[in-house]
Amino acid sequence: MKKEIIFSVFLVLLFVNCSKEPKYELKIPKKTIELHFQETTGINATSNSGNEITYTTKNELIATVDSNGIIEGGVVGDTEIIVSDKVNTEKVKVKIVPKYNTFEEPLLNFNSTRSEVKKFHDKGSAEKIVEDEKAIGIRYNNYFTIYVFEKGKIKLSTIFFEISKFNTDDIVGFLVERYVLVERSDDKTEYYFLTKDKKMVVLLEVDYPESRISYIEKSSLSQREIRTVKDDIQLLLPRNLSIK
Repeated sequence: MKKEIIFSVFLVLLFVNCSKEPKYELKIPKKTIELHFQETTGINATSNSGNEITYTTKNELIATVDSNGIIEGGVVGDTEIIVSDKVNTEKVKVKIVPKYNTFEEPLLNFNSTRSEVKKFHDKGSAEKIVEDEKAIGIRYNNYFTIYVFEKGKIKLSTIFFEISKFNTDDIVGFLVERYVLVERSDDKTEYYFLTKDKKMVVLLEVDYPESRISYIEKSSLSQREIRTVKDDIQLLLPRNLSIK
């Protein structure tokens, strides 16, 4: 009888141990990461599953990640990196923040009205606001922004500045970390950018004494067509709005 009891206990223990599955864990030290454009860092994930750890970004324009879990910052924005060991899956939130704050960017919602533009700039560091029937001008300490309206909504916004008062590399850096550079002239006087959703063109024109950054809503432009934006901007800019 005693032997039968011992044998029964042995069978129960054997069944429990065999049915107990090993606990596999995917560990990530930091699940929220903040970077600048082109800055890199490692996710440093570990797993006891014995499987290869894979990494996938949800938006390659904002952040890329290689097979070793090294993230490189892209344009300013938020995305996620999906980390998996085939047993567990985790998400790492990645935020790309600007390094350069050279200008206060215009209100970039092209459905905005005149009153919304003025309200937007009431909260900033604008020194003077003037307007006429076609445009609104915003004066800052060492640059100014002009909004052009069509049918009561923003059609174009342009920042004007004297290039001698700024570092050209800082200006290019300000735009490169926010938008996707798609074209540049050989003499480095024109830089064409697109937003992540490809619905807005940003054009930097470097000239002496006055340079400008223009923002205009354009969709589905080819590489060749993007250069025609400069002519559109030239036609839209007002000739007689003075905010000096």
